[in-house]
Amino acid sequence: MAKLTSTLVTTLKRAFRYGEGNVGGDGGVVSPGIEAALDAVQAGVEEHDHSGAGAGTGTGPAIAGTAALAVAAASEYLPGFISADADGRALIEADFFNEATLEDKVLDDALTAAVLANKLAANALSAAVVAAAVANGAVGVAKLEEGAKTFVDVQLTNAQMLAVRATPIQLVATPGANKAVVVDDVHMVSSAAAGAYTETADNLVVEYGDGTDIVAVETTGFVDQASVQVREIKPNYSALFTPLANQLVQLKNSGDGEFGGGNAANTFSLRVHYHVVDMVAFT
Repeated sequence: MAKLTSTLVTTLKRAFRYGEGNVGGDGGVVSPGIEAALDAVQAGVEEHDHSGAGAGTGTGPAIAGTAALAVAAASEYLPGFISADADGRALIEADFFNEATLEDKVLDDALTAAVLANKLAANALSAAVVAAAVANGAVGVAKLEEGAKTFVDVQLTNAQMLAVRATPIQLVATPGANKAVVVDDVHMVSSAAAGAYTETADNLVVEYGDGTDIVAVETTGFVDQASVQVREIKPNYSALFTPLANQLVQLKNSGDGEFGGGNAANTFSLRVHYHVVDMVAFT
């Protein structure tokens, strides 16, 4: 019996080989769990044979749990243990991969599925939460790292364009004490297909609230065209430039009179890219 068992165990070990060799071949190794289970079976049978009882008498020490152990050990290494079949789905549904097991797989539990799921389920990262943070100033100019570039979009109506000399339009709000706005570039779209503006010596200027020019915009060939016109302009910072502390940035007609013409359907859009800098010593 012992010889038969030894031959059977050897055959089973060959069947369970894995790694560098093919299944059933000699090139791989037997997984530790399977090998231990098979050795336990062999040891139990040999002890049974050496107990003095005759073959087939059914007497001798019991081989407790060896079959169950072998099945359990083998199941962890055989293909399909976690799969899309019913058994695999049952493991997932039974919470086999739960927060506790994932904590062992992800360092410090920083990005477990449970952690992310809780955040999303609680709307911690929802659009509404982000929008509220922006609306209440939690995310805004004051919270940006100094020097970080941002932008603002402003659209003028036809009526505002016709009065922009007397009533300048704010583009960027005052940044606060000891801060200054530095304009990086201005993107403009004049949508005047319904009716061009008229001008003689009238130009647009992006300036600080006190009237200090930042960059001038030539309007001839631009707003006087009955079509959609696009322009991009950057301030000339090749010369030394001094930003002004706590000043808003606005758009104004710098000519000798207001624009004429136009149409109620017209719009004038600006996208102003800018950043905020300190106006006091910093480290």
